[in-house]
Amino acid sequence: MNTIKTENLEQTGGFFNAQIVAIDELTSCPSILTNNNAKDIVITPSTTYLDILPVAENIKITEKSTKTKSGTLYTINGEFEIPVQSSELDAYFNNYLYKKVVLIGIKHYGQQKIYGSKKFPLNFSYQFINGKKLEDGSKIIVKLSGKIPQKPVFIND
Repeated sequence: MNTIKTENLEQTGGFFNAQIVAIDELTSCPSILTNNNAKDIVITPSTTYLDILPVAENIKITEKSTKTKSGTLYTINGEFEIPVQSSELDAYFNNYLYKKVVLIGIKHYGQQKIYGSKKFPLNFSYQFINGKKLEDGSKIIVKLSGKIPQKPVFIND
């Protein structure tokens, strides 16, 4: 038996970053992901990528499990806001609209968790929100969701 002293493992809340990976960018992925084999995932990102900062406080990822007759089903909902609208962002996100994706949530202390897999991907959508008042501003809300039998697992620990 191992003893883990939780007082020595302070983990701040929230996510530092989120990475959206299209299924075709997962060149190697075990068919059933576990915490032990998740490090075998190989991601070959496309040549065009977008790094948007800062959005850390806007990243929300929830995972709920539900017992069913066929096993456990995980409801994954990921969402983040980008406080600006542009044609470049619209074109970039439009490329993901008809693709299946996985979501990687990255914590402040470096821990990474993957939601979805090649066999059980998530759905991608985004929408423009335009405020009514001057101070409301404009933004883009990006959403990733799915009900999948694949448990979210840690890529690194």
